[in-house]
Amino acid sequence: MSKSVRSALEVTSALEGPPLKKLCSLIFVLLSSLIPGRSLAQVTLPTSNGDIGAQINAAAAALPASGGKIVIETQANGQCYSFSIPIVLTKAIILEGQGPSTCLRFSGSGVAVSVYGNDPSFVPGGSYADGFGLRDLTLLGSGVTGSQTALSLGGTNNSVGFYGLGLTISNFGLGLQFGRGAWNFKIEHSIFGMNAQNVHWASSIHFGGENMEFDSVTFVGATFANSLEFDDDITSEFSNLNSLTFVSCNFDSAQLIINNGAGSIRLYAPHFENAGVGSGNEPFVRISAHTAASDVWMDGPDFYNDQSSPYPPSFIEIDGGPTVTITQIRSVNLDGTTNVPTNIAISGNANVTLIGDAPLRATQKQYVITSGNPRVWVMGGQDGSSQINSLGASGVQVPNPHMTSGKVILSSSGQATVPFAMGAQFSQTPACTVSYQTSAPLVQPQPLSSNPYPNQIVVFGQPYIGVYFICVGN
Repeated sequence: MSKSVRSALEVTSALEGPPLKKLCSLIFVLLSSLIPGRSLAQVTLPTSNGDIGAQINAAAAALPASGGKIVIETQANGQCYSFSIPIVLTKAIILEGQGPSTCLRFSGSGVAVSVYGNDPSFVPGGSYADGFGLRDLTLLGSGVTGSQTALSLGGTNNSVGFYGLGLTISNFGLGLQFGRGAWNFKIEHSIFGMNAQNVHWASSIHFGGENMEFDSVTFVGATFANSLEFDDDITSEFSNLNSLTFVSCNFDSAQLIINNGAGSIRLYAPHFENAGVGSGNEPFVRISAHTAASDVWMDGPDFYNDQSSPYPPSFIEIDGGPTVTITQIRSVNLDGTTNVPTNIAISGNANVTLIGDAPLRATQKQYVITSGNPRVWVMGGQDGSSQINSLGASGVQVPNPHMTSGKVILSSSGQATVPFAMGAQFSQTPACTVSYQTSAPLVQPQPLSSNPYPNQIVVFGQPYIGVYFICVGN
C-alpha cells in the first residue's frame, strides 16, 4: 500500500460521524482499482451529486466479476433521486435501498433498470447463482402515458435467479417486461402501483419461464385492461412460460390475461377488485389459450365488484382449449345485488372443473356456456339450481339469459361481420358490448360501435384492430 493511501485511511478511521460515510464509500471504490488484487463487494452511494444512474453503473463496473451489493442511502431531504441514465446490471448484484423512502425517479427514455447476464464468474459453465436483484426501494417513472419501462429481465442475456423484495414500482408505461432467458424468478411483498401495464410476458419468448413467482404482491392498474398479460398472441404463437405462480396477490383495477402459455399457472388465494378504475365491459380474468393449452389452477379466488354501470359481463372468461380448475370461487357486488350475469363465461373447447363454489352473492349463474364444445365438471358447491351442470356441452342456448362472446380483427374498411353458431344464436336481438383488444392509444381513432342481430353481429371501428364482443339475451 502506498504511503499516501495508508495516510488517508488512518485519517479517515480516526474521525467519526455520518458525514464521512460517502467519503469512505468513495475511498473504498478507489481502493479496488489502486490496490492490486483487492476487490470490494459492497459500495454505498451516492458519492456525489451526479446522476444516480451513472453512479450505480460505475459502482457495478468496479465490483468484481462475481458481483456484490450496492446500497443506496435515502436522501436526507426525503425526496427522490432523479436519474436519466438507465441502470444496467450485468453481474450478480444486489441493488438495495433503505426502505420505501429510498426513491429513484427515472426521467430518461427506454428501460430504467435492465438486469441480465448475472452468473458469477466462479460458477461452473452451464450453472447459475441465485438471489441477486432489487431490494427495499421505490422506482418511479415519468407518467403512464409514456413508453418508459421500469424493469426488464433477460433478453440480451439470461437472467436466472432474480429476487426482488420490498419494491414499489409505479408511474411507468410498463412495470415489468420479461425477456428471453428469465427463470427461477421471484418478487415478494412488493407493489406495482398505477402503471399503464404492470407485467408483460411476450408470445415471442421461447426460452425460459420456469419457476416464476409473485408472492404477496399488489398490482394496481392505471388502466384496467391487459394489466398483467402473459403471452399476447392468441392466434398462432405461443411462449415457453412453463410455471407461473401467484401466492396471496391482490389485483386491484388490474385485469389478468392468460393466453397461449405452454405450461402451468397457479393462483392461490388471489383477490380481484376493480377499485378506482372502471373495468367497463371486461372480465376480471381472461383465459384464452388457442394454440397450446394452458393449465390454470385458481384456489379460493375472491372477486369484489365496485362497478354498476355497467356491471361486468362475468368475473372470469375462458375460451379456446385450456384446462382450468377453480376451487371455492367467491364473488360480491359491493352494492349488494346479484346483477352480474355469471361468475364464469365458458366457450371453445375448454375443460373446466369447479369445486366447492360459494353461494351466489354477485351473479345470477355460477357459469354460462356461451359457445363451442366445452366440458364442465361441478363437484360440491352451493346454489345448485342456479348453475348449469353440463358435460360435453355443445354450446346450446342458455335460457334467461345466455351469452355469446368472441373476437374479430376489423378489415381495412373498419368493419367485420361475425355470424353466431347455431347454439349461440338468440331468439331476439341481444344486447351487445364491444371493446378494443388493445389499451394502447390509437392513431386517428375511429368510434367503436356495433349492430347486433339474433344470428350475427356487425362491428364498426378502427381498421386492423382486434375487437372483443359480448352479447347477452335469450
